[in-house]
Amino acid sequence: MLENIIVDCSPLTGTLRIGRLGKARTHLLEWEDREDEILCAVRDFLCAKANKIGSPDFGYEWTRKDGKTVELRVMIKDGADND
Repeated sequence: MLENIIVDCSPLTGTLRIGRLGKARTHLLEWEDREDEILCAVRDFLCAKANKIGSPDFGYEWTRKDGKTVELRVMIKDGADND
């Protein structure tokens, strides 16, 4: 039943969460705060993309409805291990 599982940002708390949608698909029946896991997965995904193209950085860019640009980028640097 993965079609009923979503990842979203809570409109109330601003945290990243994973949850199961109800039958009407309008609200979450149950959810858990999974901010650390979601952010680490995104980090690992972007690092893998950067490594695949042989670049120290990789990212995505979106244009918002108001015309402003949002950029999500990972930069791989030598240095301290901050897992």
